[in-house]
Amino acid sequence: MGSIIQPGLPEPVPLVEGLSPEVSGGARMCLMRGSTVVEVYGEIDLSTATAVQAPLDVATAQPGARLIVDLRAVVFFDCAALTLLHRAHRRVRECGGALGVVCVRPWHRKVLAVGGVAALVPMFVTVHEALVVTRPD
Repeated sequence: MGSIIQPGLPEPVPLVEGLSPEVSGGARMCLMRGSTVVEVYGEIDLSTATAVQAPLDVATAQPGARLIVDLRAVVFFDCAALTLLHRAHRRVRECGGALGVVCVRPWHRKVLAVGGVAALVPMFVTVHEALVVTRPD
């Protein structure tokens, strides 16, 4: 089991087995305050979606999974990203977990609304805000 130092936290946050802060193509993953944060970056389309799906699958495999998908570093996404988010939502719902999406760009929010994701998943402007809402009871 490893750990990662998070900005603003005085000590390393331990990671559960199977999760690491390594970069997986278009996504980085870490554990923060009981939730898994998957930071997605770059362009997410059919050619890069599998690199993002892998950390999402790890994060949603645990019963009661708490997942935050951070899209702030995404410069482009298409229907492949919508499919990934719908899939992650289904997986956390089936295991009794929670999912939140962090996005600040107006076009992100518009595409997520048109693609049906915004109706299913709460949207946040910061990871901190998402952590407060998706934290375990």
